[in-house]
Amino acid sequence: IGTKQQGAKQAITSDSLFRMNSITKSFTAALCLKLVEQGKLNLDAPITQYLPQYPTWHNVTVRELLNQTSGIADYIDSPGWFAQLAKEPSKVWTPSMLVNIVYP
Repeated sequence: IGTKQQGAKQAITSDSLFRMNSITKSFTAALCLKLVEQGKLNLDAPITQYLPQYPTWHNVTVRELLNQTSGIADYIDSPGWFAQLAKEPSKVWTPSMLVNIVYP
């Protein structure tokens, strides 16, 4: 049986939380490539083709977003992000809430 922390004795439970970090980027990219294969997504299309609510990013392509060369800031680098997280650790952040942190 695993433990919550290496070398600790407290066992993992069904309520245990784990950080996923950057691994989700690989899964997202793989799913996007499946959509490209199916003809449902164009890597060279502007992201506004799929997300018209963000017109400022009309020059950013899906490919740039996936290979992290879009120039769009990461919300965790925003001033006060970690303080806000510490203040409300159980707050549920929707995708649009996270995007709006960095949307100009």
